[in-house]
Parts: sequence; structure tokens; C-alpha cells
Amino acid sequence: MSCKNSFFYTDLYTRVDTKSRLFLDTYMAGKGYSVHRSNICHQVESTNRLRTSGEIRFNRSSVENSIVMAYTKSFSDVKFVSNSKTSFDANCHFAAKVLPQNFKISENDSSERYSNIIIPQLRILSKSIKSVYWGGPMGFSEDMGDDKHLLEYKLITSIYKNDTLIYMDNRTHWTEVFSERGEQLHYQVPQEVIDTLVTLSLEEYFKRVKK
Repeated sequence: MSCKNSFFYTDLYTRVDTKSRLFLDTYMAGKGYSVHRSNICHQVESTNRLRTSGEIRFNRSSVENSIVMAYTKSFSDVKFVSNSKTSFDANCHFAAKVLPQNFKISENDSSERYSNIIIPQLRILSKSIKSVYWGGPMGFSEDMGDDKHLLEYKLITSIYKNDTLIYMDNRTHWTEVFSERGEQLHYQVPQEVIDTLVTLSLEEYFKRVKK
């Protein structure tokens, strides 16, 4: 779903990707979970209509810290394998059923206790346009003098056990942010948004965990 449709879905959370889903009937309660190698990208959707020189920017490290915090709230025993990456990933289409070699935890970080590996994938899609008020069927419009940034957040949570994918689900959230005309806006994704995406993407997993 593109940002061009986001006004229909502002501030809603939903599952839109039926392919990024994999559920087992049941799961054994894990002793520990390792959040490893977050895949995060920011893609900008260009537009000729209502074009503005303003744009919205995100800090990858801040986004990743919010993701780690959200998973920490969902699991009682979780650790994070540090990632030195500061730039956004170019490809946000990782959904392998076998954990790729470059995503595996090194021997120094691995242990049986943390053998459940969580790999989050967050795609941020943005479109920046002039904020315009539309006056209904008469076609009247008024430039409001500021910019509007349409945002789409899509989170996929994948869980691996012994390098094999055992769980995957996704949630998407649409919203909009306003800024001054032409501003280069440095924006922090609200923690509440990340928390909700993580919680909903893990909903089916916790339904199936044996007590």
C-alpha cells in the first residue's frame, strides 16, 4: 500500500502483507531471545504534484534503539546483539526461511539460552508534499503554507530457532506529520508507534506459546 493512499488509513494499524506470515500450531516457551541484525530502511516516494523542497529525515540508530526497547518490553529474557551500522539498509525485502550466514550470531555471542533469534525488519516509506486544504466537491483549494509528510511504517518480525524460520508476521501503520514549508525535518518515530507495531506483530506468536 503506497503513501498516496495513507489519508484513508491515518493512525490505523493493520496487516497488509499476507505473504510475510508463517505460524506453527504451537511454540515452546523459550528461555531467552536475541534481537539481532535489525533490517531498517527509509524509502522516499517522489511526487510531481504539490512538490515541496521540504523533506523528513530519520536517524537509524535512534530507530533501532526504539525497536530494541519495544522487544525488551515484550520478552522477559532478551538481549541485543550490537550493530555498528549507522546508515539505512538499501533492501528491505528480507524474508528467508533459513537464516542467511551473514545474519547468524557469532560464536562469541551465541548460547543455548538465547537460541531464539529475532530479526526485525522495518520499512519507513515517506512522501513530502505541500499541505493543501481541499474545499469539497466545488474544487476549492487553499495552500496552508506548511508541508505534510505522509508516513507508512511496515514492521516484519521474524523468529528463528536453530537457523530455521519458525514465526513471521507483520503490521503496517499510516500517519502524517506537519512541518514548516521547505523544512528539512529531523524526526523521531514515537516509541508508542514502535511498541504497538512490535506487540501486534507478535500477537499470533504469544497466542500459540505453551504455558
